[in-house]
Amino acid sequence: DLLSRSGILSIGSFNDLVKAISTIAEINRHEYQVRGIITEIVNAMETGYGMYKKNLPKVIDTIQGLNGEAALLVLGVSSPVNLTLDLSDSISIDLYSVVDMFVARMNEYTKSVCEEKGCAFVDVTGTETYGIANAGYDFLKMVHPNETGHAFMTEQILTVLKAMSVQPQVTGRYSSIIKR
Repeated sequence: DLLSRSGILSIGSFNDLVKAISTIAEINRHEYQVRGIITEIVNAMETGYGMYKKNLPKVIDTIQGLNGEAALLVLGVSSPVNLTLDLSDSISIDLYSVVDMFVARMNEYTKSVCEEKGCAFVDVTGTETYGIANAGYDFLKMVHPNETGHAFMTEQILTVLKAMSVQPQVTGRYSSIIKR
């Protein structure tokens, strides 16, 4: 019922990709060859990207079916700033470029779906996340925005809303750190 009465709706998901690769972050890093780890990560991201492509149009259709009058904003995805997998004291793999390639593909796909379905795309590239330093190898926490990241995403949403001539009222915990 709340969904059907809302004037502005936003969705965003990195979850399909995260679900597909989160178990890889939990691997016993010393039992795998470097090539095997990268291959598994790429394969998992391909699976996650496929799930995202399948799910996004369905989610948008469902929301628009419940409330076709609301302004629908779809948030893109962003890569964690630092995504390095340490295999040993002397061997590390920088996964940022691999993950970033999939993030770029997901964002391009999301933009095209938004254009097709009449939604607004919100680019959140550059969102600060907890990163590996603050999350250890907890991949699910590592890719989620920290407080600064949430503020940045809010600013991006407000910019898109302003371009749509919508003036929302910002309240709550981030209202004091949002640039106006």
